[in-house]
Amino acid sequence: MFYRKSCFISVLTAVFFAGVSLTLGMEPAFEFENVRSGRAVVDFGEALRSAPSVSEEGLVHTGLGELDAVLEGIGATAVSQAAADFRPGLYLVEFDEVHSVEEAVIALKGCGGILDAWPCPLVEWDGIRLNPDDFLMPNQWHHETMEDQEAWAIFRGDVSVQVGIIDGGVTYTHPDLAGNIWINPGEDLNGNRIIEDWEVDSLDNDGNGYIDDFWGWDWIDLDSSQVWPGEDPGPPDNDPSDFNGHGTHCAGDACASTNNGEGVASPGFNSQIMCLRAGYMSSSGMGYVDLLCAMQAVYYAINMEAEALSMSFGGPGVVPFFRDALSTANDSGLVLLAAAGNDNSSQIQYPAGYEFVIAVAATAEGDIKADFSSYGTWVTVSAPGDAIFSTIVDGYGNMSGTSMSTPVTAGVAALVKALMPEWSSMEVGNWLAETADNIDPQNPGYAGMLGGGRVNARKAVDLFVSVDSLWTDIPVDGDRLYFNQEGALFVQYHKLYGDAYDVSLELSSDNPRVNFSQANHYIGDMSEGEVRDNSDEPFLLTVQYGGEDFEIIEVNAHFTGDGFEFTQILQVQVGRGDVLIIDADRNNDERTSSYYENSMSEMGYSWETWKRSERGELGDELSEYDVVIAFSGTAETYILSAEDWEDLDDYLTQGGNLIVTGQNIAEDLAAGQPGVLSDILRVDFLEAHSGDLTISGSPGNPLTEGMYFVMAGSGGAWNQNSLDVVNALPGAESFFVYDEDEPDEMAGVRVQSGLGDLFYCSFGIEGINDSTSSGNTKLEALAMMFEEFGVSDVGDFSGVVPAAVRLFPPYPNPFNSTLKIVYELSVSGAVTLTIYDALGREAAVYHLENAAVGRAEWNWDAGGTVSSGVYFVRLEAGEVSRLQKAVLLK
Repeated sequence: MFYRKSCFISVLTAVFFAGVSLTLGMEPAFEFENVRSGRAVVDFGEALRSAPSVSEEGLVHTGLGELDAVLEGIGATAVSQAAADFRPGLYLVEFDEVHSVEEAVIALKGCGGILDAWPCPLVEWDGIRLNPDDFLMPNQWHHETMEDQEAWAIFRGDVSVQVGIIDGGVTYTHPDLAGNIWINPGEDLNGNRIIEDWEVDSLDNDGNGYIDDFWGWDWIDLDSSQVWPGEDPGPPDNDPSDFNGHGTHCAGDACASTNNGEGVASPGFNSQIMCLRAGYMSSSGMGYVDLLCAMQAVYYAINMEAEALSMSFGGPGVVPFFRDALSTANDSGLVLLAAAGNDNSSQIQYPAGYEFVIAVAATAEGDIKADFSSYGTWVTVSAPGDAIFSTIVDGYGNMSGTSMSTPVTAGVAALVKALMPEWSSMEVGNWLAETADNIDPQNPGYAGMLGGGRVNARKAVDLFVSVDSLWTDIPVDGDRLYFNQEGALFVQYHKLYGDAYDVSLELSSDNPRVNFSQANHYIGDMSEGEVRDNSDEPFLLTVQYGGEDFEIIEVNAHFTGDGFEFTQILQVQVGRGDVLIIDADRNNDERTSSYYENSMSEMGYSWETWKRSERGELGDELSEYDVVIAFSGTAETYILSAEDWEDLDDYLTQGGNLIVTGQNIAEDLAAGQPGVLSDILRVDFLEAHSGDLTISGSPGNPLTEGMYFVMAGSGGAWNQNSLDVVNALPGAESFFVYDEDEPDEMAGVRVQSGLGDLFYCSFGIEGINDSTSSGNTKLEALAMMFEEFGVSDVGDFSGVVPAAVRLFPPYPNPFNSTLKIVYELSVSGAVTLTIYDALGREAAVYHLENAAVGRAEWNWDAGGTVSSGVYFVRLEAGEVSRLQKAVLLK
């Protein structure tokens, strides 16, 4: 256990943020919330004939009399080019901060020869967030609470860090865990992370005393009468599988595979799970951990060089042999975490109470102590533990307890341990406490008894100097990078805790198509709380076109300083997609954009997704896209604002192609914006809840007659429960109906007005079940609309030679019979696609001896030949190997 040594750092942080306007020289100006004091940007259109100079009296001279008078009036100290290589006419004016920015900008705008003038806006520290593609993450409230997305934008963990889950086992074949399951390198003989039949050789290849311990070990050894029917009583073996789901949930809480297109995310992100089965479900239905087995698990973890242990169990007494094992683990450098207990008591529970173990209490939403959580001055830290959504044996589910808050904290501890591998358990625990958010005000009856506060992942990983926001080309214009053109990249960086000395930043990329002509920026010394940027020394890079019109590239920001090295991965947008997907689900109930994104990939279109809740106005930028798709998911009210609809209407007026799809859009508009219904969508709202979960093409419509959609089932988002019924007004053409015998009760219309073309669906296209034998698919619905838009040639890649071998994510995923596998070859030759199950057994092989250059596909019919589970698709072409994952659900 740890006592919080001091609240100084957390308090200092709060003061820093509260007083940031004084520290950074910020003030409001025009429509901007915060701008840089004493600075303005002016545009002359072209470079000044002579460089501005400063007289001995400190007056700035440009040779322009009217401007020089204004500069003297605002106390200007310098005028310099802001981006000479890109905008030679753009200049930075620095002036006395006693003058407001608005005053200075207005004065400068009035000068002859100046085309325009602006303040220098400042972005907030949370400008960078990593938005992983785990579609069930919106069900995980704790990530936002702990600022996990901001933490992942700084650091995503490392596969070299293993978190041992000592529990009742782990379902290591779970599709959302398999990618992060530790695999013993001493038994994975070819090192490919797939255990193949020939590697199951009944030998102790690594000499650790355990035979074929691929994923960990199971130490349980009981009579079958002592366990619940179906539970594994023993003897000990190499299969640490879970039975009741507790251990699987804990594993997902800590280190579920993240940004893998599957269900949930975890704080540990890339950190790995070591499966250590020391518990079981007893015949009485109670879950127990055998401490002798747990002791053996601890020694195994030490021997196999795990970095952390998560222990979601405990009791009131000290057990010497188990304490000794943990003491040895502590001496070996493992970070030890244990549950404070679920008794709503201040009584110390062990192992959480040992002095070298991080004791974790649980919180609920709102940073309130969970009603079940134990507490006390012996607690190190608190973390979310109420209604935590994560992995279970056969899918996903909610669990509550300090059993959950402990592995959640272990995931954050794994990030810290990867950054500071020399830190002890006590040092990691103290750091988690010091960087935690103070929650005593929300819990006045428990002040000082919930440890240092609730874990904050962002603060915990912000150990060095890190980037908090970035922009490309000219900040004032907000330009983006384009392929095959050199552009500028600007970053803002900060030092949150402590000072840093002799700091340098170098950018690089593992992507061979990214080339930097200017990649270095010397920072020098930074003091605690300081924020700077490289606006005076932009990074210059060129990204070669790789076959897609829009791409998010990863750039490595490598910081070095006196006593530290740290690499942060930045995501930079390049180009522009053919299709814009607007995720208008402001309720964030689920991540449905993946259904549209997968369809665009299948159709060959490049796409971008804007999450409506995270952006400002849509604006004129819509006109840059061939097609815009706006969907509402499960949102019920305030789906799109009046300004949004004005922007979408302008897009249509300019000849845009728009798809609006969502089950509650008409109901929402009827209540608040009826003019949009009548003037843009051209429908009347009839009913809020259609009694049908099937949709047909409108009778007599040559494009849709005969089409049929099933709106429930696992082949879609399975989120349709309030489908609107509408009727077409003049100017709209019926496209979809709920019942062919009731043609006036429509589910979709088409509006062609002027140059624009609109398809409106009063249901969510994401809900179409692709797995039925009789119905049409999401892809077929969207392809029909795109064909009508006349943009079907946008996605034609037949003439493009791919820059590299690619294996696309298989589709649909999950699937229940046929899996479409799409790949690209940059050179002709032999190609092999092999399907493996989670145990490495070969399920199917597809081989072409002379495959052509370009994109091709193979449809694997799983049929009745294989069982449900996780499958891996491996592509081999020459010396190149690529791997993707899919889940079969029958």
